[in-house]
Amino acid sequence: MIIAGRTAESLKNIVNGTSAVSSLVSLIYQASSEQASGLQQASVGLEQIDEVTQKNHSSSQECALAARDLSERVSLMQRVLGRFKVKRA
Repeated sequence: MIIAGRTAESLKNIVNGTSAVSSLVSLIYQASSEQASGLQQASVGLEQIDEVTQKNHSSSQECALAARDLSERVSLMQRVLGRFKVKRA
């Protein structure tokens, strides 16, 4: 009887331990799922930042080209207008 009692007690401890491990694994799973979701959201955010950065880069290049073109036109206009003489009254 003593052996059966000890065996029963040991099995009870194993069941309780298994239940505790199962609870911990469940908590780890939930935490991992939350982290995965957070990483996914961060990834989407970084993709959006990358897209905006690329658009800004493209816009900057267009602005630089427009500024260069405008500068060339101003230089041309200055040369053309420099040919005219204006009398002061």
